[in-house]
Amino acid sequence: MLLIELIPVILLICLSASFSGLTLGLMGLDQMGLRMVIESGSQPDATPSESADAKYAKKIFPFRSRGNLLLCTLLLGNVAVNSLLSILMADMTSGLTGFIISAFSITIFGEIVPQAICSRHPLKIGAFAIPLVYIFTFATYVFAWPISQILDRVLGEEIGTVYSRNQLKRLVMMYSRIKDSEFQEVETNIVSGALDFSKKSVGSCMTPIKDTFMLDIEEKLTFEIIYKIFQMGHSRVPVYERHPHNEHEPIQVVGLLFVKELILVDPEDDLPVRNICHHWFGTDIPVVFEDCMTTNLMQVFKSGRSHMALVKRVVESDDCDPYYESVGIITLEDLIEEILGDEIEDEMDAVHMPGSRSRRDKSAHARIIAGGGELPLDHPLLVYLHDKNRMECTLPQSEVDAITMFLSGKHQHTFGVSVMSAEDLSRLIRSSHVLRLSEEDGEHAIYTAGSTTSCCTLVLDGHVKVRAGQDGFESICGPWTIFGLRVFETQSEIKADWSATVEPESSGCRLLQIDLANFLAHAGGKRRLQNSASVGKKGALRKAWSLVKSNSQLSPAETPDSMSPLTASPQRRHTGVGEGLTTTFPSSLQVSIE
Repeated sequence: MLLIELIPVILLICLSASFSGLTLGLMGLDQMGLRMVIESGSQPDATPSESADAKYAKKIFPFRSRGNLLLCTLLLGNVAVNSLLSILMADMTSGLTGFIISAFSITIFGEIVPQAICSRHPLKIGAFAIPLVYIFTFATYVFAWPISQILDRVLGEEIGTVYSRNQLKRLVMMYSRIKDSEFQEVETNIVSGALDFSKKSVGSCMTPIKDTFMLDIEEKLTFEIIYKIFQMGHSRVPVYERHPHNEHEPIQVVGLLFVKELILVDPEDDLPVRNICHHWFGTDIPVVFEDCMTTNLMQVFKSGRSHMALVKRVVESDDCDPYYESVGIITLEDLIEEILGDEIEDEMDAVHMPGSRSRRDKSAHARIIAGGGELPLDHPLLVYLHDKNRMECTLPQSEVDAITMFLSGKHQHTFGVSVMSAEDLSRLIRSSHVLRLSEEDGEHAIYTAGSTTSCCTLVLDGHVKVRAGQDGFESICGPWTIFGLRVFETQSEIKADWSATVEPESSGCRLLQIDLANFLAHAGGKRRLQNSASVGKKGALRKAWSLVKSNSQLSPAETPDSMSPLTASPQRRHTGVGEGLTTTFPSSLQVSIE
């Protein structure tokens, strides 16, 4: 008899637990949160867990979209079940005992336990409980629907949780601190920077004009000035002009010089900047005001007009009319740094300012360079170019450093650290023979086809005419061309299948000749040849050479001038001129036949 009486009590406790758990689980999911779950789970890159949550959210959303009806249904059912349970317990026991048992049962099994479970898995439990919600809605519809309609008219449409800009930032930061979170620190910084980006003005991101590296329009592009530009590592340099009659007047930025345009400038011509900006290239620089928002400036940069802008402000004074004053420079990189929340360090920063990542350090570096102090010519190639004694037969240390950097970087398999150290390579270069030929020496043959050689040759200055192949394919090779690398690969004499001749020219020619015995003496026991890779490479390049010969329409009688890399058409830029030869053109094209 007691068991029969306990059955409705257990059933009522289960119903109470269902109403209570679903109230917390379903009502805790607002419509905006469900839409977010559904849309994120529908993306192609969604994870399996996100796809499963989206499936659950789609089942819940029709009920949750009518939030007041769902709320009334669950609360009415919960109150009715709890009241009926109290009455049954009072009939089965005395009043006080029934109160204690019903209160304990409802609190523990009807509220705490189900809400704890549903709060952790609301989507999954809510989706599986949808059929039960249908039954509850049908059972309480007569009472729940009128109440829900009154709430809809009085309270209005349910909007859901909407976060402010600062709340979104804190939410992302909180998620990033959770263990096993997908958010990384760099992603958190980017999201925070993007949220703050539209609130920032140009004045807070710009580089002040006093910290900006600029060129006077009357400046001459000497070697020192071009080297200053190289040291800064900028792709664009603002050009300013002073007032012709009043030196105290503020300078005016009148244009923008692209550094890539300097590739056509000879430092020995002392060409004025004005000629570059006004007569040849030159680009107007966009102007913005310091109170302009960064989002508006980003639209200007995205349009492709320029990636640098001049920042101005209006200066008002009682003594004169208002005028514009240049206060700074801002670039696309500055805006990207604001979004990323970190400084961008490019290749030139790493070379000239190692370890420096702040805009303040970069500005200080710009002031030092623009100040006109003594230039620290620390780059081996630039030291070599600036050295006036490089045409002598004895190699200066600056040129030895430049050749060492070139050979160890471009020909690592022959001169890299796996073969010899940088110190050994420098000693090898210094101990090698430098052949200098002037116009009076006439033609001089370096290599003759069919003859054996044990020497590798690097062109330092001047030009060499090369003839190779059965068709007598000719090419003119300039500085930094190397011949005979196969001597060191095979560690033996080779038979040249090309001819190389130095033709007389007024500027002269210098050649660095490295003998095999000298090379082996400095390489020592560290030489490790990659025979298999070398064989495969030679086979592929011989095949490429055969294609060059079959496609070439040139006759052996064509002059060397017609074969110059500077004047050859794209169809004629074939530089495979025999085994053991590497030709570097002034362009970025480089072909190596070993």
